[in-house]
Amino acid sequence: MRYDDWPSRLHGYVESQQDAKFAYGRFDCGLFAAGCIEAMTGEDFASDLRGYTSGCQAREVCKRLCGSASIPNLAEYIAARHNLKAVPILHAQRGDLAIVKDRRFGIVALNGTEVMVPGRIGVLRFPLTDATKVYRI
Repeated sequence: MRYDDWPSRLHGYVESQQDAKFAYGRFDCGLFAAGCIEAMTGEDFASDLRGYTSGCQAREVCKRLCGSASIPNLAEYIAARHNLKAVPILHAQRGDLAIVKDRRFGIVALNGTEVMVPGRIGVLRFPLTDATKVYRI
């Protein structure tokens, strides 16, 4: 599923986002995580999410797809759609999809101990122990 050189592709994508400003529909947690996954695999996990430009629209898309505007429910929808398996948080591997504090999508960093998520500007890092669910990519 992942390209052979996925670590360098993931690193390159994250570096390209370091100066990005948060904006729904361009640089938000769902699209950042999807961009990371696409860099690693070539698959666009957000194809049916795209098109929103505000938080209100993002919540409406989420409700339409999975019945509620919650990140955990959207994660379950994405996992089911792409055959992703949940793994124990302490078994997370680099590049896995993670949910942080049930409020943000992120990707397990290349160091394996942090989860990368978009911030107001650029990419923030949370300790892996802040993850509430992890899916194997």
